[in-house]
Amino acid sequence: MHAAALKQPAPDLRTAVATLMDVALASLASAEGMPTFTDQLDTNGWNRFGQREFGAKKRDTWAMPPAVSTLGWLDRVPAMQPVREAFAADPVLGKRVDEVVGVEFSLKARQLEWLLIKELLEPMVVRLRAYRFEPTAFAEAYSRLESGLRAAHVRVVEFLPLNALQVTTDVKQLCLDGDVVLEPMTDSHVSWAISRGAVPAEFGGGPLFVSVEPEHQWALTLTRPYPIMSTADLPENPAAPDFPSLLEPGQRLVTALRIVCGGSAVVTRTILQQHDDDFPIIGGGSAVLSAVEAVDYSRPTLLTGEHLEDLAAIYGWLGTPTVTGDVMLQRALVRLVFAGAHRYAEDRLADLMTCGEIIFIKRLGHDRTPTKGDWVANGAADLLRDDTVVAVDTERVRSFIRTNDR
Repeated sequence: MHAAALKQPAPDLRTAVATLMDVALASLASAEGMPTFTDQLDTNGWNRFGQREFGAKKRDTWAMPPAVSTLGWLDRVPAMQPVREAFAADPVLGKRVDEVVGVEFSLKARQLEWLLIKELLEPMVVRLRAYRFEPTAFAEAYSRLESGLRAAHVRVVEFLPLNALQVTTDVKQLCLDGDVVLEPMTDSHVSWAISRGAVPAEFGGGPLFVSVEPEHQWALTLTRPYPIMSTADLPENPAAPDFPSLLEPGQRLVTALRIVCGGSAVVTRTILQQHDDDFPIIGGGSAVLSAVEAVDYSRPTLLTGEHLEDLAAIYGWLGTPTVTGDVMLQRALVRLVFAGAHRYAEDRLADLMTCGEIIFIKRLGHDRTPTKGDWVANGAADLLRDDTVVAVDTERVRSFIRTNDR
């Protein structure tokens, strides 16, 4: 008979993995008795402990026995060989383990043994708090493992944190154009923002704990899917991601916030990482370590549900060619943003007066005369004549402008 005819069929993957987990858990139960759970140092990031509190620790974490984390622990179990054979026989999964896997611009080695420990064994131990095989716990962990390994795409999130943005509870998110969304940062986003200096974090309770106020926990986000590949699938000239792409939308949002809400909100540094809900493919993340703008934290921008419609409209208007092509208006908007970030009222007022001069004198082509304040005063009065928010008569506006145009 031919050798091919004598070859045994590859074992069913799910059955082989279940057998391996059963044997491994029984071995741990015999050697260790019961698992131990402790608070452990987390060198990979900051974990949420409260609304403001984050710590470089993981609470109630399985203290993995040294034998488990030793290279080759599962491979010394005979039941591991059928698992390897089953993976190798699968045309998709065989390329997703013991290979360098990821996306075009970020790949990492994915070792089958460690993958089974971290994504299957550990979740079962944590859920059951015991070294025993339980079909339901296995089914849920295995389903996530296999579906994650078979996924064709992974979502990558670019996010740009905002500082000094206080949002009321009636606001959940704001969808802007181009799939850009203003929303609360996830815990992992805050962790990355802390480690990259994109949010102000104050140490408290020791060097392993920091505090980040809620008004620094919102961000602009943009989510894109990327195909998962191994080195064999990698194109000859791998392309970098479209990153950073949120700088212009971020500055436009800050300008819209100044117009609609006031305050001192600013954007900080763009960060790129895998979506929290996707199976781990990409290791770590990337950040643009740009300069962080000055901001007056004592005057956060207050965003409420009543502002959302106007904010979205102004944000869209600021991106139109009519606005982007108006050089003088752009200069005035820059001064408006600068004004909001100043701590002292007199500095804010000086920038706002400059803004008024650009709009009502330079932009309209008026001559600069000793009475240039009249142009600004009359322009502001006409602009605010029917404004229901300011709600003052035009003469009071003129008087205020003239008084401060010194």
